[in-house]
Amino acid sequence: MSQFLYFVPGLSGQVTPAQVDAVGLSHMHEGLQPDCRDSGGPDGLHGVLLTAQRSLLPKEEQDPKARVKLLYDAKGQTWIPLRANGSADDAAPIAYVGMQTDRPPTPASLLRRRVYDGAVLVFENGLAWTVPVAHAFAKEVTLPRRMRLGPDGRMGLRVEDRFAGLCERAAGAFQTMRQSMLEDGAATWKYGDLWELSLIALGVNYRVGAGEISLLGGLSGDEMLGVARAVCDWDEYEKALIEFSKNEPASASADTGSGAEANSPATDPLSATSA
Repeated sequence: MSQFLYFVPGLSGQVTPAQVDAVGLSHMHEGLQPDCRDSGGPDGLHGVLLTAQRSLLPKEEQDPKARVKLLYDAKGQTWIPLRANGSADDAAPIAYVGMQTDRPPTPASLLRRRVYDGAVLVFENGLAWTVPVAHAFAKEVTLPRRMRLGPDGRMGLRVEDRFAGLCERAAGAFQTMRQSMLEDGAATWKYGDLWELSLIALGVNYRVGAGEISLLGGLSGDEMLGVARAVCDWDEYEKALIEFSKNEPASASADTGSGAEANSPATDPLSATSA
């Protein structure tokens, strides 16, 4: 296994987590001081080369003899630039992320200290990722929750605020797929929205962002849709829909005379349980 390397031009000496956060790499350190050294880097720049602190790595990688050396190697490594959000495509990179070309990191080597249960998705490249449930239909939300008052003043178990954004996106994904199902059409997605949802969902259990996922080959449309289905418990909803349809009276599948077919809101288990 291997780890991702990072290069921040213009810095020198011991880099703090706050400095790493400032260039959009907060996902790589978990609040711990990264291992770093002054070095040359991509595009002939000079700055700081860094990687995750040894304590975050799997045991087999914590031995200095087993670790990839913290050295810049233009021939043996693959690097891509990272630019500030909203900046132009030709803007100067604020950081770079790289890896040993012949030893790309695996999900197992990128696990966070705390991992949350969920669906295991195997992508086309054979890598397996665990995606937490952030919007539950039949399963339980697998993200940490705390008993507290909500904005409505009601007491309940609520997901920790740091995962609120993911929960909102997961709920939105569920509604998009449900509405398309009720209307007997294909869900309309923006690739950018699916990409953002996938990055946030994968980043819960793994130290990855856009750069790392891109170096590992990126995500196909089907893979991103798989993440969306997993994070909003869609497969469980589909199972319930099938069971609900089996138990539905025969008359419900007939033409109502108004042009409405069986896939109306009345055939939706959510509509039935909320009626």
